[in-house]
Amino acid sequence: VVPTGAAVSGESAAAHPFKASVDPAVSHFVQTLAMRALSKQEEEAKALLEEFVRDSLVLLGRPEWPCTTLCLSMLLSLLCNVLRRGLAPKGKEGKPADSKEMPARFCATDILGQVLAVLAHERSVNRDFPLTFPPVREGVDEAAQPTDAGEDASCICGEGHKGEGFMLDCDKCHRWFHGACVGIYPTSEHSVPEEWFCDSCQLSTAVAEQRQRITRLLA
Repeated sequence: VVPTGAAVSGESAAAHPFKASVDPAVSHFVQTLAMRALSKQEEEAKALLEEFVRDSLVLLGRPEWPCTTLCLSMLLSLLCNVLRRGLAPKGKEGKPADSKEMPARFCATDILGQVLAVLAHERSVNRDFPLTFPPVREGVDEAAQPTDAGEDASCICGEGHKGEGFMLDCDKCHRWFHGACVGIYPTSEHSVPEEWFCDSCQLSTAVAEQRQRITRLLA
């Protein structure tokens, strides 16, 4: 396996307080695992590498696992080097690469295919169904009803106000929802929360809080 460089410049190291130590550690782990799985063809290491790739694809893009992107990036670079070495002529006579390296190239091709297939699917989903957050409404009439002009009573079911049945509005975006659609039933005085946020607004709040935590870490 052709190792990939793990040198970290002073400028890039300043991008994150742990980058100077994380990059070499990740590079060493990825190279060691790939060396054992591809070059030495150790079955236990191959199984571990396949499991590592599957887990990394599950965690890819999650803000609480930022190192996943780095791990996959280094691994893909290393696998590309394996394939590139196999395609290049060897020696003055232009002989093909050693046939003993064929299993390593087959394994590298399989892993690259898995990762690229997931990335292509995620890109397609993000393009066709982009993540959007409802805007915060200002100047809201707290006494408004779902039938009033200007009120959004579309709910997640898309059927809107049916003329009867309990509905409640989100305290952030003030969109109206059927109680049955969001699992809230007015069976008693305390069954309806005083403050309630829809799933989209809860997600937008969580994303904002995550961004603040990351900003504090990088400060």
